[in-house]
Amino acid sequence: ARASRNRATASPRTQRGERGRGRTEINSVNLGCGYRYLPSYINVDVDEGNEADLVADARHLPFRPESIHDILLSHVLEHFTFQEARGVIAEIRVVLKRGGLLTLILPDLHVLAQRIIKGDDMDKHLSHVYGNSQETTWQIHKSGYTRETIHACLDNLIVEEDFSGGAEIRLRLRKS
Repeated sequence: ARASRNRATASPRTQRGERGRGRTEINSVNLGCGYRYLPSYINVDVDEGNEADLVADARHLPFRPESIHDILLSHVLEHFTFQEARGVIAEIRVVLKRGGLLTLILPDLHVLAQRIIKGDDMDKHLSHVYGNSQETTWQIHKSGYTRETIHACLDNLIVEEDFSGGAEIRLRLRKS
């Protein structure tokens, strides 16, 4: 059933053009871009109000299998339930080329919990646990990870580099 699914369901943003649609290879995708528009990336977000080239759900990406070299997933996975997050990672594995890279950045709940217990800048750290503005349902955090628990979602992606620091988990992963 997966192979027969139509992979061209995204809505292109007219003001940014149709970069990425119809290409056989895409170098870099900023998945869940929000308001962080990166000029050298195809910027994808589910919210039409954000700065996206393509409007699409991370669980149903509009790209051909093994067509993307590099995906940035920065502060996105925590907006999904644990089960949905596994689906996002599985979808990324489908569209990522063999040897392609996934850069994953997300809040580190272990570090945040320690800072909250200390009483250190509570509002700031609690916003990283629950989500910043929560103006839409996509801004609410539905899950949280530590360096240990994130590995359950990684679906055999190989950790190339762990550059975690502060209250963030930062991993560069390679598809084998």
